[in-house]
Amino acid sequence: MSPMVSDVILTGVVVTSMAILLVWANWYAYSNPSKMAVKERFFVENVWFNGTSTMGIYIYNFGEVPVTISSIYINGTNLTDSSYVSGNSLSSNPLYLRPGEGGRIDISPPGGFWPGAPQRVRVVSSRGSYVEVVAVVPP
Repeated sequence: MSPMVSDVILTGVVVTSMAILLVWANWYAYSNPSKMAVKERFFVENVWFNGTSTMGIYIYNFGEVPVTISSIYINGTNLTDSSYVSGNSLSSNPLYLRPGEGGRIDISPPGGFWPGAPQRVRVVSSRGSYVEVVAVVPP
């Protein structure tokens, strides 16, 4: 066999092997839901207060995959049951955001917020990704 034929065969084997590896890696990344968390990209665009009783959070999804916001923590306390999306509890009606979409969550904790106090807000997706911001309640 000539060196040219063996080079062509070797090149074909390498290209075929890499194509198979690429297809497998792509399948693995899309078939395992926890791997999709790597592609989740969202942030808290704005936090505002309506007096000391209600906090509003605007979240924007700038990633490649849809994001479902399932939990809200304020200063380490889970306030998902005190969080509302369009009047419905976040625990029974998670906020679903397609890529390029934004949404609002209103939080009304028992006892409200202390004026001038910083609030550490953690927004958590159903895949476990989270974003954390600090907002200060106006005096």
